Amino acid sequence: FFSRICLPKREEMINMLLLEATDLKITIGDRLLATAERITVQQNDRIGLVGRNGTGKTTILDTLVGKIAAEEGQIIRNGTMELLPQLKHDDQYKSGGETTQQYIKEALAKNPEILLADEPTTHLDTSHIEWLEKILKHWQGALILVSHDRTFLDRVCTKIWEIDEEKVKIYSGNYSQYKQQKELALAEKQQAYEQYEQKKAQLENALTLKAKKAERATKKPKNLSSSEAR
Repeated sequence: FFSRICLPKREEMINMLLLEATDLKITIGDRLLATAERITVQQNDRIGLVGRNGTGKTTILDTLVGKIAAEEGQIIRNGTMELLPQLKHDDQYKSGGETTQQYIKEALAKNPEILLADEPTTHLDTSHIEWLEKILKHWQGALILVSHDRTFLDRVCTKIWEIDEEKVKIYSGNYSQYKQQKELALAEKQQAYEQYEQKKAQLENALTLKAKKAERATKKPKNLSSSEAR
């Protein structure tokens, strides 16, 4: 099977823009899930889509592939797409791992230029996760993966899209590199906040001292008449 899905290289499409979404606004009912000014997918991109549960990762996959419509924005699709949804095991004759493998094989056999996969390691044991990693590393299409398996994201992805504060934020590198970038950004933000608070306290103290000096200057000195104090 592996030899069947090692697809011919598309050198002429390496830098081709397969998908571009601009001014995107994704909602469920009245609830805003995420916005994105501009996100793109190019040939050979390996994108991990991460975020807390309930932030809209599955909905974003459905929107990008055209399964549901965005509230606002434009999506230009220049390549064929295949969505591998999160699977529920309901086959009494096959194990969950066998069912997942079958769906993965069927999706890749369609040779899409963009594969969107929602928790593709579901029900897979360690050996089959390694099997999937090997296939995806050699596969020539672009990938957008939702997964809670951080090791899997580390080994497969080269870019991370994070849904945070209702925005899609883009980081280069795998999951571990994304975490390092995020922690550094948070540390810088905290440092800037502390410097702001320190400066604010200094200004408030200076204003307090200035007000006290002004108050002392306007008080009538002892043993002086009102006309002499003036």
